Amino acid sequence: MTSAGAAGWVWAGVGTRPFLAWEVPTAPAGGGPAVIRNAHQLQLINAGDLNGNYVLANDIDLTADLAAAGGKYPGMWSEAGFVPLGTNGRDGFDGVLNSSKGFAGQFDGRGYAIAGLVINRPLAYYVGLFGFQGGGTISRIGLTGGSVIGHSDVGGLVGYQQLGSIDQSYSTSNVSGRGFVGGLIGFSSHGSIAQSYAAGSVSGDGSVGGLVGGAERRQHRPELCRRQRQRQLVCWRAGGVSELRQHHPELLGYDDDRASAGPGRRRRSLRREGPHHRRNAGSVEFRRHL
Repeated sequence: MTSAGAAGWVWAGVGTRPFLAWEVPTAPAGGGPAVIRNAHQLQLINAGDLNGNYVLANDIDLTADLAAAGGKYPGMWSEAGFVPLGTNGRDGFDGVLNSSKGFAGQFDGRGYAIAGLVINRPLAYYVGLFGFQGGGTISRIGLTGGSVIGHSDVGGLVGYQQLGSIDQSYSTSNVSGRGFVGGLIGFSSHGSIAQSYAAGSVSGDGSVGGLVGGAERRQHRPELCRRQRQRQLVCWRAGGVSELRQHHPELLGYDDDRASAGPGRRRRSLRREGPHHRRNAGSVEFRRHL
């Protein structure tokens, strides 16, 4: 649970130790975005304004912060790793913060990268650096290396995208889950992507896409994507993701043109590959687990 403690402590979600309240990133008194400089500040977006405006000041390497030492986790995180932003990291699908909007602000990476992201929450929905994006814009951010593991709605950058947009961003993290698993986004509802790509391995039981695991409602122009240098899947034009299956089936795992019933309440059937089916597109892997 994300809440302030009586002695100046705050919690960022399930599987973390309490952080000092003064570490929570806040906007300067004179106006402008809150600045993120380190791993603690990045995680503590969860304890700050989830409708706020944030920018990265530099690259951030999470490898040492999320690693075990001597079989134990001496830092602020447990074996579950980073808590997806916009959620409390709880198992199941009822962990979305901010009145079920998750992160709905502006996040500008300014071209910097976050390395070594590790999330190991195999029973959780809405898993990614941003677990739930309920609006706003995520732009100019890269994820390099690391791994993201969840149950459903699992993506490297965003687990579940609702109404928001992603621009000029990428992920090379390995992503795996049970259903609606994508290299960049697990599931997109009315969201958009522009000039972004995913290049890590992606695996799951069903609805697995190299870029997006699943999307619903046909209301935008399809992405125009091409493969670059064999391993990168690059989107060059803005627009929705719901028609990717028709034009680039390796990028989208599942497409549903029905309106969403909201997180945790929509009815969707997993599109499943046949037993032992394996398909590779660049560095993207589709796999049916038995």
